[in-house]
Amino acid sequence: MSDRKAYYKKHYEENKEKKKAYGKKHYEENREKYKAYGKKYREENKAYFKKYYEENREKDNARRKKYREENRDKLLDQTTRQNFKRTFNIPKKEVPKELVEAYVKLTKIRRFSRNQKEVTS
Repeated sequence: MSDRKAYYKKHYEENKEKKKAYGKKHYEENREKYKAYGKKYREENKAYFKKYYEENREKDNARRKKYREENRDKLLDQTTRQNFKRTFNIPKKEVPKELVEAYVKLTKIRRFSRNQKEVTS
């Protein structure tokens, strides 16, 4: 096994410069072709995504709206957690989970009481 490795390593070292020179020459000869291909590909992609976005905009907006309505409380809790963790001058992972959850519960209670006041008035 080591003979095979040694052979390939020797062969690689011998032909390293040849491969490098060939690659450089090939790149120089075909540079314009590669640039044109890349430009064409980028333009096609841009056109495709623009068309897709325009075709599916209403469907995507409806899906997002439905998700936000169904998961309103969950999303509000997520933002509450993130905002609370930002108030400390320590990394987010080091903020105690119990403290964060207690704050989220307090916020839920406040939100509930505010909603009840709006309903009764």
